[in-house]
Amino acid sequence: MDYNQVGHILREYREQFNISREDLCDDICAVSTLLRIETGEEMPGQVILNQLFARMGLIAPPTSPYLEKKDIIRYEIERKIRILKEENEANHEIKRLLEEYKNCAEMDVIETQYYTHESALYIKNSGGNVNEYLDMLEKAVLLTVPAYKRNELPKRKFYSNVEFRILSEISLALYDAGEKNAAYMYCEYLIDYFENGGLTKHLLYKRIPLLFENFAKWQFEKGEYELALKTCERGMDYFSQFDYLFSFMGLLELRAKCLEKLGKFEESKKYAAGAQILQKYIAAYRQG
Repeated sequence: MDYNQVGHILREYREQFNISREDLCDDICAVSTLLRIETGEEMPGQVILNQLFARMGLIAPPTSPYLEKKDIIRYEIERKIRILKEENEANHEIKRLLEEYKNCAEMDVIETQYYTHESALYIKNSGGNVNEYLDMLEKAVLLTVPAYKRNELPKRKFYSNVEFRILSEISLALYDAGEKNAAYMYCEYLIDYFENGGLTKHLLYKRIPLLFENFAKWQFEKGEYELALKTCERGMDYFSQFDYLFSFMGLLELRAKCLEKLGKFEESKKYAAGAQILQKYIAAYRQG
Protein backbone atom coordinates (compact mmCIF):
# COMPACT_ATOMS: atom_id res chain seq x y z
CA MET A 1 0.00 0.00 0.00
CA ASP A 2 1.54 3.35 -1.01
CA TYR A 3 1.72 6.61 0.94
CA ASN A 4 -1.23 8.20 -0.87
CA GLN A 5 -3.54 5.24 -0.24
CA VAL A 6 -2.82 5.14 3.49
CA GLY A 7 -3.24 8.88 3.86
CA HIS A 8 -6.43 8.90 1.82
CA ILE A 9 -7.98 6.11 3.92
CA LEU A 10 -6.99 7.86 7.14
CA ARG A 11 -8.42 11.21 6.05
CA GLU A 12 -11.60 9.61 4.72
CA TYR A 13 -12.39 7.93 8.04
CA ARG A 14 -11.40 11.00 10.06
CA GLU A 15 -13.81 13.16 8.08
CA GLN A 16 -16.52 10.49 8.19
CA PHE A 17 -16.34 10.45 12.01
CA ASN A 18 -16.07 14.27 12.09
CA ILE A 19 -12.81 14.20 14.05
CA SER A 20 -10.47 17.17 13.79
CA ARG A 21 -6.77 16.59 13.08
CA GLU A 22 -6.01 18.05 16.51
CA ASP A 23 -8.23 15.49 18.29
CA LEU A 24 -7.00 12.54 16.26
CA CYS A 25 -3.28 13.13 16.66
CA ASP A 26 -3.45 14.42 20.26
CA ASP A 27 -0.32 13.06 21.99
CA ILE A 28 0.43 10.69 19.09
CA CYS A 29 2.09 13.00 16.57
CA ALA A 30 2.14 16.65 15.48
CA VAL A 31 -0.79 18.05 13.49
CA SER A 32 1.66 18.91 10.70
CA THR A 33 2.81 15.27 10.63
CA LEU A 34 -0.77 14.06 10.30
CA LEU A 35 -1.33 16.54 7.47
CA ARG A 36 1.72 15.19 5.61
CA ILE A 37 0.49 11.61 6.11
CA GLU A 38 -2.96 12.46 4.75
CA THR A 39 -1.51 14.21 1.70
CA GLY A 40 0.87 11.33 0.97
CA GLU A 41 4.03 13.30 1.73
CA GLU A 42 5.02 11.09 4.66
CA MET A 43 4.59 7.43 5.66
CA PRO A 44 4.53 6.87 9.44
CA GLY A 45 5.87 3.79 11.16
CA GLN A 46 3.36 0.98 11.61
CA VAL A 47 3.11 1.59 15.36
CA ILE A 48 2.08 5.24 14.93
CA LEU A 49 -0.32 4.27 12.16
CA ASN A 50 -1.90 1.61 14.39
CA GLN A 51 -2.44 4.21 17.12
CA LEU A 52 -4.08 6.73 14.79
CA PHE A 53 -6.50 4.14 13.41
CA ALA A 54 -7.14 2.64 16.86
CA ARG A 55 -8.30 6.03 18.13
CA MET A 56 -11.06 5.84 15.54
CA GLY A 57 -11.89 2.25 16.48
CA LEU A 58 -10.30 0.83 13.33
CA ILE A 59 -7.55 -1.59 12.40
CA ALA A 60 -4.76 0.05 10.42
CA PRO A 61 -4.11 -1.25 6.90
CA PRO A 62 -0.89 -3.27 6.59
CA THR A 63 2.18 -1.40 5.37
CA SER A 64 4.68 -4.23 5.70
CA PRO A 65 6.93 -3.06 2.81
CA TYR A 66 7.84 -0.06 4.97
CA LEU A 67 8.52 -1.92 8.22
CA GLU A 68 11.98 -1.45 9.64
CA LYS A 69 13.92 -4.40 11.05
CA LYS A 70 13.31 -3.23 14.63
CA ASP A 71 9.54 -3.15 13.99
CA ILE A 72 9.59 -6.74 12.77
CA ILE A 73 11.63 -7.84 15.82
CA ARG A 74 9.28 -6.06 18.21
CA TYR A 75 6.13 -7.44 16.57
CA GLU A 76 7.54 -10.93 16.98
CA ILE A 77 8.34 -10.25 20.66
CA GLU A 78 4.81 -8.91 21.22
CA ARG A 79 3.42 -12.07 19.60
CA LYS A 80 5.49 -14.31 21.89
CA ILE A 81 4.44 -12.37 24.99
CA ARG A 82 0.78 -12.60 23.97
CA ILE A 83 1.05 -16.38 23.55
CA LEU A 84 2.81 -16.82 26.90
CA LYS A 85 0.09 -14.81 28.65
CA GLU A 86 -2.68 -16.81 26.98
CA GLU A 87 -1.01 -20.03 28.11
CA ASN A 88 -0.32 -18.66 31.63
CA GLU A 89 3.37 -19.44 31.24
CA ALA A 90 6.11 -18.40 33.67
CA ASN A 91 6.65 -14.70 34.16
CA HIS A 92 10.44 -14.87 33.99
CA GLU A 93 10.30 -15.55 30.24
CA ILE A 94 8.04 -12.53 29.75
CA LYS A 95 10.51 -10.39 31.70
CA ARG A 96 13.36 -11.56 29.44
CA LEU A 97 11.33 -10.77 26.32
CA LEU A 98 10.48 -7.30 27.63
CA GLU A 99 14.17 -6.54 28.12
CA GLU A 100 14.84 -7.78 24.59
CA TYR A 101 12.04 -5.52 23.34
CA LYS A 102 13.53 -2.53 25.14
CA ASN A 103 17.13 -3.09 24.06
CA CYS A 104 16.70 -3.93 20.36
CA ALA A 105 16.52 -0.23 19.37
CA GLU A 106 15.49 3.18 20.68
CA MET A 107 11.79 3.22 21.52
CA ASP A 108 9.27 5.82 20.36
CA VAL A 109 6.41 6.98 22.60
CA ILE A 110 4.00 4.19 21.64
CA GLU A 111 6.64 1.49 22.03
CA THR A 112 7.63 2.95 25.39
CA GLN A 113 3.98 2.82 26.44
CA TYR A 114 3.73 -0.83 25.43
CA TYR A 115 6.91 -1.69 27.35
CA THR A 116 5.84 0.25 30.46
CA HIS A 117 2.32 -1.22 30.43
CA GLU A 118 3.57 -4.80 30.04
CA SER A 119 6.11 -4.17 32.80
CA ALA A 120 3.25 -3.07 35.06
CA LEU A 121 1.34 -6.27 34.27
CA TYR A 122 4.51 -8.26 35.03
CA ILE A 123 4.63 -6.63 38.48
CA LYS A 124 0.99 -7.52 39.12
CA ASN A 125 1.25 -11.11 37.87
CA SER A 126 4.41 -11.64 39.93
CA GLY A 127 2.55 -10.72 43.10
CA GLY A 128 4.21 -7.32 43.35
CA ASN A 129 3.13 -4.37 45.47
CA VAL A 130 -0.13 -2.78 44.30
CA ASN A 131 1.28 0.76 44.63
CA GLU A 132 4.28 -0.16 42.48
CA TYR A 133 1.88 -1.64 39.91
CA LEU A 134 -0.29 1.49 40.02
CA ASP A 135 2.70 3.82 39.62
CA MET A 136 3.86 1.91 36.55
CA LEU A 137 0.37 2.02 34.99
CA GLU A 138 0.27 5.77 35.52
CA LYS A 139 3.68 6.18 33.87
CA ALA A 140 2.32 4.27 30.88
CA VAL A 141 -0.84 6.34 30.46
CA LEU A 142 0.97 9.66 30.97
CA LEU A 143 2.98 9.00 27.82
CA THR A 144 -0.08 9.62 25.62
CA VAL A 145 -2.53 11.21 28.09
CA PRO A 146 -0.29 13.82 29.76
CA ALA A 147 -3.32 15.53 31.35
CA TYR A 148 -3.95 12.42 33.49
CA LYS A 149 -4.09 13.08 37.24
CA ARG A 150 -5.01 10.52 39.85
CA ASN A 151 -7.89 12.51 41.33
CA GLU A 152 -9.05 14.39 38.24
CA LEU A 153 -10.75 13.09 35.11
CA PRO A 154 -8.83 13.77 31.88
CA LYS A 155 -10.67 15.88 29.32
CA ARG A 156 -10.29 13.83 26.17
CA LYS A 157 -12.84 13.20 23.42
CA PHE A 158 -11.28 9.95 22.21
CA TYR A 159 -9.08 7.20 23.61
CA SER A 160 -7.30 4.42 21.81
CA ASN A 161 -8.13 0.91 23.00
CA VAL A 162 -4.70 0.77 24.70
CA GLU A 163 -5.31 4.01 26.61
CA PHE A 164 -8.77 2.81 27.65
CA ARG A 165 -7.36 -0.49 28.84
CA ILE A 166 -4.69 1.18 30.97
CA LEU A 167 -7.20 3.61 32.49
CA SER A 168 -9.53 0.72 33.35
CA GLU A 169 -6.66 -1.13 35.02
CA ILE A 170 -5.79 2.04 36.94
CA SER A 171 -9.35 2.28 38.28
CA LEU A 172 -9.18 -1.28 39.64
CA ALA A 173 -5.67 -0.76 41.05
CA LEU A 174 -6.80 2.44 42.80
CA TYR A 175 -9.49 0.45 44.57
CA ASP A 176 -7.01 -2.23 45.66
CA ALA A 177 -4.70 0.53 46.90
CA GLY A 178 -7.47 1.89 49.13
CA GLU A 179 -8.23 4.98 47.02
CA LYS A 180 -11.84 4.00 46.60
CA ASN A 181 -13.28 7.43 45.72
CA ALA A 182 -10.82 7.88 42.85
CA ALA A 183 -11.47 4.30 41.68
CA TYR A 184 -15.23 4.87 41.74
CA MET A 185 -14.87 8.15 39.82
CA TYR A 186 -12.73 6.61 37.05
CA CYS A 187 -14.83 3.47 36.72
CA GLU A 188 -18.00 5.53 36.28
CA TYR A 189 -16.23 7.80 33.78
CA LEU A 190 -14.96 4.88 31.67
CA ILE A 191 -18.35 3.15 31.58
CA ASP A 192 -19.95 6.41 30.48
CA TYR A 193 -17.26 6.83 27.80
CA PHE A 194 -17.91 3.30 26.54
CA GLU A 195 -21.66 3.84 26.34
CA ASN A 196 -21.75 7.40 25.04
CA GLY A 197 -18.45 8.80 23.90
CA GLY A 198 -16.06 6.39 22.27
CA LEU A 199 -15.72 5.32 18.67
CA THR A 200 -13.82 2.19 19.69
CA LYS A 201 -16.66 0.22 21.32
CA HIS A 202 -15.99 -2.98 19.41
CA LEU A 203 -12.33 -2.87 20.49
CA LEU A 204 -13.09 -2.11 24.15
CA TYR A 205 -15.51 -4.93 24.88
CA LYS A 206 -12.87 -7.12 26.59
CA ARG A 207 -12.34 -4.47 29.26
CA ILE A 208 -15.99 -3.63 29.90
CA PRO A 209 -17.23 -6.72 31.80
CA LEU A 210 -14.75 -6.24 34.63
CA LEU A 211 -15.59 -2.53 34.89
CA PHE A 212 -19.33 -3.14 35.13
CA GLU A 213 -18.91 -5.99 37.59
CA ASN A 214 -16.59 -4.06 39.89
CA PHE A 215 -18.57 -0.83 39.68
CA ALA A 216 -21.78 -2.63 40.67
CA LYS A 217 -19.96 -4.29 43.59
CA TRP A 218 -18.59 -0.94 44.78
CA GLN A 219 -22.04 0.65 44.60
CA PHE A 220 -23.46 -2.28 46.57
CA GLU A 221 -20.75 -1.90 49.23
CA LYS A 222 -21.66 1.78 49.58
CA GLY A 223 -25.31 0.83 50.15
CA GLU A 224 -26.37 2.31 46.80
CA TYR A 225 -28.61 -0.66 45.99
CA GLU A 226 -30.79 1.07 43.39
CA LEU A 227 -27.75 2.30 41.49
CA ALA A 228 -26.04 -1.09 41.78
CA LEU A 229 -29.18 -2.74 40.40
CA LYS A 230 -29.20 -0.41 37.39
CA THR A 231 -25.50 -1.07 36.77
CA CYS A 232 -26.19 -4.82 36.91
CA GLU A 233 -28.96 -4.44 34.33
CA ARG A 234 -26.78 -2.36 31.99
CA GLY A 235 -23.85 -4.74 32.36
CA MET A 236 -25.96 -7.83 31.74
CA ASP A 237 -27.16 -6.35 28.45
CA TYR A 238 -23.57 -5.96 27.24
CA PHE A 239 -22.40 -9.33 28.56
CA SER A 240 -25.15 -11.12 26.66
CA GLN A 241 -24.00 -9.32 23.49
CA PHE A 242 -20.33 -10.20 24.03
CA ASP A 243 -20.93 -13.75 25.36
CA TYR A 244 -19.28 -13.16 28.74
CA LEU A 245 -21.15 -15.81 30.69
CA PHE A 246 -18.93 -15.78 33.77
CA SER A 247 -19.29 -12.02 34.32
CA PHE A 248 -22.98 -12.30 33.43
CA MET A 249 -23.35 -14.85 36.24
CA GLY A 250 -21.57 -12.52 38.68
CA LEU A 251 -23.98 -9.69 37.94
CA LEU A 252 -26.91 -12.06 38.10
CA GLU A 253 -25.91 -13.00 41.66
CA LEU A 254 -25.35 -9.35 42.59
CA ARG A 255 -28.70 -8.37 41.07
CA ALA A 256 -30.37 -10.93 43.34
CA LYS A 257 -28.62 -9.41 46.38
CA CYS A 258 -29.68 -5.87 45.40
CA LEU A 259 -33.29 -6.95 45.02
CA GLU A 260 -33.16 -8.65 48.42
CA LYS A 261 -31.81 -5.46 50.03
CA LEU A 262 -34.65 -3.53 48.37
CA GLY A 263 -37.24 -5.92 49.79
CA LYS A 264 -38.10 -7.54 46.45
CA PHE A 265 -37.69 -11.07 47.75
CA GLU A 266 -39.56 -13.05 45.08
CA GLU A 267 -37.67 -11.35 42.29
CA SER A 268 -34.44 -11.90 44.20
CA LYS A 269 -35.09 -15.65 44.45
CA LYS A 270 -35.72 -15.84 40.70
CA TYR A 271 -32.37 -14.25 39.80
CA ALA A 272 -30.49 -16.25 42.46
CA ALA A 273 -31.91 -19.46 40.98
CA GLY A 274 -30.91 -18.30 37.50
CA ALA A 275 -27.35 -17.68 38.69
CA GLN A 276 -27.17 -21.21 40.13
CA ILE A 277 -28.35 -22.74 36.85
CA LEU A 278 -25.82 -20.71 34.89
CA GLN A 279 -23.07 -21.68 37.32
CA LYS A 280 -23.80 -25.39 36.71
CA TYR A 281 -23.83 -24.80 32.95
CA ILE A 282 -20.44 -23.05 33.04
CA ALA A 283 -18.96 -25.81 35.23
CA ALA A 284 -20.20 -28.49 32.82
CA TYR A 285 -18.87 -26.52 29.84
CA ARG A 286 -15.41 -26.22 31.40
CA GLN A 287 -15.28 -29.94 32.09
CA GLY A 288 -15.75 -30.55 28.41
